[in-house]
Amino acid sequence: MDQQSPAPESSHSTAQQKYDQALKKRGPTARWNLWRNSFLLSAAAYSGVIIYQLGRGVDYSINHANAALADTAIILIGLSFALSGICYFWDFFDTKIIYRKYLGITGFAYALAHGLIAYFLYFVIPNDQSRYDALYVWEVFGFQVNNAYAFLFGATALLILLFMASISNTAGMKRYGQRWRPLLRLGYLAYFLALLHYGIKRYEVWEIWLTERPSVLPPFSLLLTAFVLLVFILRLALLIKLRLVKQRGPDKQSL
Repeated sequence: MDQQSPAPESSHSTAQQKYDQALKKRGPTARWNLWRNSFLLSAAAYSGVIIYQLGRGVDYSINHANAALADTAIILIGLSFALSGICYFWDFFDTKIIYRKYLGITGFAYALAHGLIAYFLYFVIPNDQSRYDALYVWEVFGFQVNNAYAFLFGATALLILLFMASISNTAGMKRYGQRWRPLLRLGYLAYFLALLHYGIKRYEVWEIWLTERPSVLPPFSLLLTAFVLLVFILRLALLIKLRLVKQRGPDKQSL
């Protein structure tokens, strides 16, 4: 969830130039259009998740609708993180770099909606499903994992995203100065915690599908895990590439 205006972190002018060139290439863009496009993408992603769930023959309920909110949040936030690497390695995407902030905050909105609904299902609305029993024990790779850990991971991830959203603006940049961009990178920790959160809850479903194949289509959360890992791999590839570029000299430093 990066701020739109400042250039990506670099002490060299070529990084600023590359970022400015991407914005110049795109031309003036109204923020309303960026928010609208991000929302439309989120609506398409949410609808796609639901259609996929129905394609697997699930007995649809509020639990699936709420899970689709979380899945959409993971997709949008992952795209927000991945845009830096995508725009670095594939120049024809460079004008999309401006969407990092908007996709990130839209993804946070979906995560917040998921968290609020989950809170009511956990603590307010009577619910006899095991996933909403704080003391339920999940079987994960042969280990017994209390559901409280899954809840803690999810709540912590949401709090980190809330903090990121609150500083993802000019005021936050001015307040934290040089610490601003490193603080925004806490989002990767939140992303990892989100993976742990739903991984604990969905591992049994993954194992059943991998061993018994009750459905042709895999659980969407399993596909989502592959997407999350790709986001981290892309980030790692970008860090390695930037390190190599830096070693070759500051004049070749890039986004």
